[in-house]
Amino acid sequence: MKLILRLLQPFYIKSLFTSFQHYFNFFNRKRRIDILFYAPVYFNRNNSHLFNTLFKTCDEKNISYLFVEEIDYAKKYDFNLKGKRADFFVLLVVLVRKMIKSKEIINKDRLIGKYLRRYCGIKPKNIIVLSQSMVGVFRGMFPDAKIFDLQHGIIHSNHEAYKTETTYLIKNKVLPIVYGLGFKEVLEKINIHYSNTKVLGNREASPVKKHSKFNGNILLSLQFTDDHSKEENKTLYLNMVNVLRQIEALKNSSIQVYYKNHPRFKEEVDLSFVKDFDFVQKAPNNLEECFDLCSVNITAYSTVVFDAALHGVPTIFYSKKHTVFKDEYNYPINAEVKDLASLNYDETSSKVMFWYQQYYQEYNHSNFLNILK
Repeated sequence: MKLILRLLQPFYIKSLFTSFQHYFNFFNRKRRIDILFYAPVYFNRNNSHLFNTLFKTCDEKNISYLFVEEIDYAKKYDFNLKGKRADFFVLLVVLVRKMIKSKEIINKDRLIGKYLRRYCGIKPKNIIVLSQSMVGVFRGMFPDAKIFDLQHGIIHSNHEAYKTETTYLIKNKVLPIVYGLGFKEVLEKINIHYSNTKVLGNREASPVKKHSKFNGNILLSLQFTDDHSKEENKTLYLNMVNVLRQIEALKNSSIQVYYKNHPRFKEEVDLSFVKDFDFVQKAPNNLEECFDLCSVNITAYSTVVFDAALHGVPTIFYSKKHTVFKDEYNYPINAEVKDLASLNYDETSSKVMFWYQQYYQEYNHSNFLNILK
């Protein structure tokens, strides 16, 4: 019922109508394309996208492509200027899923794909998705296409998508694409079936150190999402409040904390807590501006750890349960809040920058072109 009421809002009605036009103008028209890019809309950040580097190569090499974005009905996000909207396509898939009796989502999605194949004019040679979105449907629609899942966050051993031999990726013959050899090694340790993982690189420039010392400004990168249960979010919340109490106990009036929500934050917890701490305020929307401002990052386990390391900004972890960066990524420092005053900043900054380069290599367009069909 909540979903229906949300869909009746003018924003979603307009978006659905636009996507209906996009579907028939771009999906239904018969043509061959080299690549279909597909991703949930929340990966679009200020019109900057994880696909942008690949778009640039496609434009330079005259590779034909179509970029489609999947709407999020729980929260309004801006669409990318390059993207076509997938609302109609997504609703179609959701409705048919409810009609099919099979309990296996993999079987359901392939059947849906086979059905939609009759009404789809485009024939992509390659499909590149984020977050494994619709790969089963696409495998049914385009049985001869090469399908890739581009890395969008950290990979860890407790991630259900990678752990077993019967994962959604393996059954649908999806090839993972990662940003560096470090990630490839982590993935292979989780599941030997990913030995054919492709490394493309990600960054276009070498890391640049933004700060030479701790300047008193701290970025607090939060992880409250509906991926966690209520209890898990509550535990993360209590851990976060505890770390703020530790900062408060330092009695250092020069410290300012800037909190930044996860892009998929949907009010899972009440953040009115900030009123209790006069040194806490909201961070800038742009992550780059956050690191211009802040010289230390604090988080439970956010992927912002890598963004911080790119700029030589060290991270302090406050969750004892989420230890993926220490256990699987060998994060090079083990600092706590109490160490802020004595931190050898220049040395620490250099260590995290070196660590970053093991996982995020320079983008290589030749590697990208070589994996395409």
